Amino acid sequence: MGNVALGAFSAGCGVVSSFLAVNARHRFTTRTLREVYIFEPPGSLIPSIAGTVRNWASGSSEKVIRWYSQTLNAASYDRLLDRPVPRTDQPFIVESTPVFAVKPTKTVAFLPRSAWTDLTGVPRNFQYVHQVIASTMLTDALRRSDF
Repeated sequence: MGNVALGAFSAGCGVVSSFLAVNARHRFTTRTLREVYIFEPPGSLIPSIAGTVRNWASGSSEKVIRWYSQTLNAASYDRLLDRPVPRTDQPFIVESTPVFAVKPTKTVAFLPRSAWTDLTGVPRNFQYVHQVIASTMLTDALRRSDF
């Protein structure tokens, strides 16, 4: 089996987080799984999911995390990236590059509802943005991938 990416959307992010925690020492998660994409996790689960995916990637310059959300949880994102993220209600994308890595391996994109309204001119509700982040940001995750 070649390189594998694992992605999750919404409540599925908790399932992926549990999978990574339970299988932390399994050959699949340590050697085959190369990229994890998190799209719109439930706000209350952001700290635990961020911690789990960070643990999964720790010690490797090859494992990749891409995180996309309309919910700002700066403290969790700081720990995930090992660097501070902006404290703002404006959209941002922050990346980090570990020692010995050629390019960034961790990305956090904060994409609040206001950004989608500004982009389209049409007011957007939570559910609209929740769905559109997953469908549009997969393209960004794959664009950043080495696969």
